[in-house]
Amino acid sequence: QMGYWVDLDDPYITFEPAYIESCWALLKKLYDKGLLYKGYTIQPYSPAAGTGLSSHELNQPGTYKDVKDTTIVAQFKVVRDEVSDKLFSFKYNLDWYNEAEVFILAWTTTPWTLPANTGLAVGKNIRYLLVETVNQYTRKHVRVVLAKALFKKYFAVSKESKDQDVYVGNFHQNPDGPLVDGKGLLTDWTILGEFSGAELEGIHYHRLFSQEDGFPDFEGEAKAFRVIPGDFVTTEDGTGIVHISPTFGADDFRVAQLNGIPALMVADDQGKLGPIVDRTGRYVAQMGEFGGRWVKNYDGHDQSGADYKTLDESIAIRMRTNGTAFKTEKYEHTY
Repeated sequence: QMGYWVDLDDPYITFEPAYIESCWALLKKLYDKGLLYKGYTIQPYSPAAGTGLSSHELNQPGTYKDVKDTTIVAQFKVVRDEVSDKLFSFKYNLDWYNEAEVFILAWTTTPWTLPANTGLAVGKNIRYLLVETVNQYTRKHVRVVLAKALFKKYFAVSKESKDQDVYVGNFHQNPDGPLVDGKGLLTDWTILGEFSGAELEGIHYHRLFSQEDGFPDFEGEAKAFRVIPGDFVTTEDGTGIVHISPTFGADDFRVAQLNGIPALMVADDQGKLGPIVDRTGRYVAQMGEFGGRWVKNYDGHDQSGADYKTLDESIAIRMRTNGTAFKTEKYEHTY
């Protein structure tokens, strides 16, 4: 048996003035000693209620549902420098082959968080491959980095190599024909190298949605957009690389703070900094072509029309067009 003592004749009631004044008195003592500071936490938030949600509320029946969302494997273009040079050091006789750009692949079920990306997390002990292939949307030759354990999730493997640890390349077999097979797997590829996650740490990459494209300025850019270690990274799904958006995920916020990655914040009309999504659940006005749009379908518009696009779908279309999407598809999950 378990129990606890309660003085029913003289209980403390948290909303009574005496209790509240005691709390303020304690806070003043902490303040006088310089022990208080202003910080942030990441919490679930309800635009309808205008308040944060507790874990108890989120565990109520019917809160999580099976939904089908647009997912994106994003291509983050690597900055070539002394840290990343190992990803560019593969030379061939064809000049165009040597000029292929290198991208790090990260999968997300919430494309609306991608404009707030400031980091990429890898597993220190996870093995990663550098693969030469072709972007299925732009038909441009690219080199991409993803977890070795997830290679066959994106690339078609021949019968000769499907059971081997080292796969046999299948590149330039049909450069003018279809780039994917009936299962949506890329057929043109060759593996150039293998690295541990620890070897990828510190690599910098270009911002996915830049100021030049009409998106907000970011003063913390010099410290952001680099590869960092994450103890929560797995190879169960995705690419084995996690896109980090510190303002929209508790793990993201924690690992960003540990590694000195700043969050992307924008100033409102009063100069107060906040995330790219306002308290009503819409992108702030500074978000370029997407400014003012709901991140989820709460706008009340008729969604049955053929031309209707969710924000995630609009982002996917933009990324396929400008070559920053490696793969987009619908995915059913609990959300």
